[in-house]
Amino acid sequence: MSGEAMKYKFVKGPTSDVKFEAYGHSASELFENAALALSSVMCSIRNVKPKDSIEVSVEGRDMQDLLFNWLGEVIALVDIHSMFFSAFKVKINGNKLKATCYGEEAKPKNSLTVVKSVTYHDFRLEGDDKRGWKAAVVLDI
Repeated sequence: MSGEAMKYKFVKGPTSDVKFEAYGHSASELFENAALALSSVMCSIRNVKPKDSIEVSVEGRDMQDLLFNWLGEVIALVDIHSMFFSAFKVKINGNKLKATCYGEEAKPKNSLTVVKSVTYHDFRLEGDDKRGWKAAVVLDI
């Protein structure tokens, strides 16, 4: 990946789902960008200030499973803590990650779409730290 890389883009899909691709030079950057894409479906991230934080740990069988579990965790954090997030810092070690999610109390004026879950439909992760990373994610809304 060269120059200023795209963080994520939305891809046309079924109307009951939202599909996006996320990108990163490293796996950590990809996981951060995928969480940003997810958050931008749920809320107006430009209006969410990163004033509070929550730290989480997530595990997976492999990197693809780790990404799936990570995005599911972000959805759960929104519901459990009634917060929206606008920034993420992810550190990956093998099939485990530690992340800090930054945001603030969920306000109705910032709410966009309720995301029920991440789906396995068309879900994929590919790449490495030399060539860069790309993920395709479908959200059930």
